[in-house]
Amino acid sequence: MCGFVGTLLYYMGFHRMYALLKCRAERLGDAKNNKWVKMFRASYVTGTVAWAYVHAMFMTVALIFKFVWQSYGDVETAAKIANKVFYANAAPMLIAYLLCDVGLTVTMIVLVWKKVIPLKSTAARIAATLCNPMMMPGVIGNLFTLLPWPVNQLDHGTESFGHALVLLLGLLLLREMERTGELRRIV
Repeated sequence: MCGFVGTLLYYMGFHRMYALLKCRAERLGDAKNNKWVKMFRASYVTGTVAWAYVHAMFMTVALIFKFVWQSYGDVETAAKIANKVFYANAAPMLIAYLLCDVGLTVTMIVLVWKKVIPLKSTAARIAATLCNPMMMPGVIGNLFTLLPWPVNQLDHGTESFGHALVLLLGLLLLREMERTGELRRIV
């Protein structure tokens, strides 16, 4: 249930951020920026569909395992069947991951360095480059695995944390647009 609520909140946050990015790109007047804003939209829409699918699939696999185990009392058979269902869904999950996480990561890095998301310094842009769904688990998450248990288990949430940090960049964009008066033209 939490996955579905999170997916809904993900969509709502990213949809509003898309509206801000679209207005900002139009104000900057660069057609190349519009291409990246459209890619941002494709990534978050794909992410919404993909994460709803992934959460439903994981729940289905868990229910299949539970049903087989309760019906036949054999954990090994239940695990084999659940794993077959899981692996049958591996290709769509990989495609979703590439479109959503990789697409969103590349898009956000480009938007940060093209200054569509206005950050005041190079150090802030470097930090923002780490604030996405690929870099968080790839860099920060792997650093957590070097720590002793149970602290090393924190790496499991770094992908979602990367999505949340993208929304933090949206908040920075919102504040900058409010400061420069761009929001008055939107509302």
